[in-house]
Amino acid sequence: MAVYTQILYHIIWGTVNQEPVLDQDRQGDLYRFLMGKLQDQGCNVCTIGGFQDHVHILTAIRPDHALQGLVSYLKEASADWIRDNEVFPAFQGWQPGFGAFSCSWQSRGSLSNYIESQSEHHLYRTFQEEMEEMLTQSGVNFSSNCLV
Repeated sequence: MAVYTQILYHIIWGTVNQEPVLDQDRQGDLYRFLMGKLQDQGCNVCTIGGFQDHVHILTAIRPDHALQGLVSYLKEASADWIRDNEVFPAFQGWQPGFGAFSCSWQSRGSLSNYIESQSEHHLYRTFQEEMEEMLTQSGVNFSSNCLV
């Protein structure tokens, strides 16, 4: 019997203490690394982007993947890659936790545009402000002191 799914997630995580250590000139290398890891896991990647202190991923995942496990794998593999290759010298690690929001397939174009325009977007607000707005819009109960 065939199984057909479309489980699309907008996944976000930040650097330790939201330090702006992801230098723009090497961010593309990080995104390509993450894309490769996601594709190795059978994920259909729409967009990866971010800013100096966080990463956004828009991807469809297989139904046999546990979201927590996939994100932990990506964070651990990318942290090792960053350290082993000295990609971002000031990188101290990823902040514990992450945000993940289910998305409709029809919204992927606007979400991809949003992710690709992070450098312009963060001229006006911080990563914490961005996360608080996403959590509020999604109806997620949270404490702002847990986001730092």
